[in-house]
Amino acid sequence: MTRHYQKGGSLLELTLVLVIMGAMGASTWLMLPRIMAMPALQRLLSSDMQIAETALRGYIHLHGELPCPATGPGGGQSCSGSQVGWLPERTLGIVLEHPLRYRVAGDSSVSLTQIPRLYTPKLLSGEALPASGGLDFCRALQGLATAGEAAPLRTAINDLPVAYALIDAGEDAAGDTTLQDADNRNPDELALEGEAKRFGFDDRQRVVGPLELHAQLGCTQSLSRTQVAVLSANAAYDLDRMAEEYVEFREFVLRVRRFNEDAAETDFWFATANMAIAAASQASAISVAVNTDGLTAKLIGMAAANVAVASVQLGFAAKNWSDTGAETALAVQHLMAARAYKFHTSAQRSHSRNRVIASLLKGIEP
Repeated sequence: MTRHYQKGGSLLELTLVLVIMGAMGASTWLMLPRIMAMPALQRLLSSDMQIAETALRGYIHLHGELPCPATGPGGGQSCSGSQVGWLPERTLGIVLEHPLRYRVAGDSSVSLTQIPRLYTPKLLSGEALPASGGLDFCRALQGLATAGEAAPLRTAINDLPVAYALIDAGEDAAGDTTLQDADNRNPDELALEGEAKRFGFDDRQRVVGPLELHAQLGCTQSLSRTQVAVLSANAAYDLDRMAEEYVEFREFVLRVRRFNEDAAETDFWFATANMAIAAASQASAISVAVNTDGLTAKLIGMAAANVAVASVQLGFAAKNWSDTGAETALAVQHLMAARAYKFHTSAQRSHSRNRVIASLLKGIEP
């Protein structure tokens, strides 16, 4: 008996698959505008935005500030005009397929484009330290974050301070011959990056707040690292100064000990002379007694007593000289130890100072 097997799917199954695929395609097509409008996806798809942000980070690391806007597409920065303009591609050394509008916080009160020296750590030694543009920029970001409504560039909603913004205006969505839409037209306000897209607004943008940029640059870690280095350098300076004063004290003690030793030596030689005089007096008294048949026995007794006293004084003087000599030797040892410690503290002070300088020169570099 011959068996026949059916191969493939039935017409009903094929129809069902086509219906499902059609429904999924239609749903995807309907949802595509909303998906494409998501800020995260916009940034992912916008290579120009990525290139621009990378170039701006590099500029900050190199110069310690943000560039001023250009007056036209593809141009160089112009810091004599408005803080509203175009991304200065020539200054950043990049070429974008689609030029971007560029807004940056910068006026006489709070500026991220022309920053004075804001971070000035102090060393107790009074030594001058090099400037750190990156850390000055971090301090400028902190000042901008607390500026509130006084910030030169803010969001249209909630008046949140903005460090900079990149805007791709796209088409004239509102049909009013102005490419930048609604909230982005005000010279000191911007639409929030996460605002829901609506009719008449098609700007693609990257709005960066001061605290966000502060975190991206690692400002907290860089400032903390440098401040710890400064505190360590000041502690090392205090310790070195104490070691220097201790050396001076030990030098004074050694001078006193040597003076005492010199005085003890003098006393010893005086005692030696007294002993010699007493011995000569005793010999003279004995000689007189022999010549006078012992009539001067009293003189002999007195001379003997003087010899005894001189002997005791000589013994004390010798011991005192020996003791002061030992004290001088000990004072020399203490001074040598103090100087060795001072050498160590001086090296530590120099090392700590160099760490501060290295941290300042490193700035916000990772």
